[in-house]
Amino acid sequence: MAFRVSTPVVLLLCSLPRVAWAMDPLEDLPADEPSFHLSLESPRTPAVTAEAYAGLSVLGTRVALWAHGVGGGQVRLRFGVVELGGFYEQSDHLEQGEFRAAGGFAGIALPYRNWVDVHGAVSLGSRTHSEEDARYGPGGYALSSPMLGVRAGVSDRSGSAIVGARLGLELRVDVDWRRHRAPWRVEYPVPDSEPIVFTGVTDAGGVTAALVMTVGLDVAPRGDRSTAAVATAGLP
Repeated sequence: MAFRVSTPVVLLLCSLPRVAWAMDPLEDLPADEPSFHLSLESPRTPAVTAEAYAGLSVLGTRVALWAHGVGGGQVRLRFGVVELGGFYEQSDHLEQGEFRAAGGFAGIALPYRNWVDVHGAVSLGSRTHSEEDARYGPGGYALSSPMLGVRAGVSDRSGSAIVGARLGLELRVDVDWRRHRAPWRVEYPVPDSEPIVFTGVTDAGGVTAALVMTVGLDVAPRGDRSTAAVATAGLP
């Protein structure tokens, strides 16, 4: 007895392996996603960054702590991982006075792939504490001192164009190498009697700790942002 199989049935049986292969769940799995690995990338240098900054600073003298708002500007030059720069800053005015500082710094800037740049530097400059109140005499006082400091922070650059915006956050500690004591004198006249006189001294100089936010423009050679570089970024 012979069986006759129709042509449609034969075609259906031949297509079953293809259907099973197409429904293989392993074929639907996505490719491995690039994983994050903390690694340095090649610095885009020579580069220059011009930044403005503002933040909060605490000045500690021998007898008190004073909170100041500070603002200023700085310029960074980078050659490889070496960073050189200069800065100027000014505090707001409080009862005991204000301060301004200028100087330079040298350190390193480490650019991490697909992450932030990490900065660290030592600074050297001059800081002047001043107050114009008449109790300190004509013109008040303006007392300067060498200043030594350390700073550390992070920043990030937008895009890979030659010019880009850079945002950052820095922690700074600065020490006045010389401390001053500014004498003051206040007289209250009393009719037909000797005036009432108060005297004292104000400490000028100390240690400041500041947290500032930076924003500026960064000029650097164009980075490698090819398709191959992006596709392989972060892979072992």
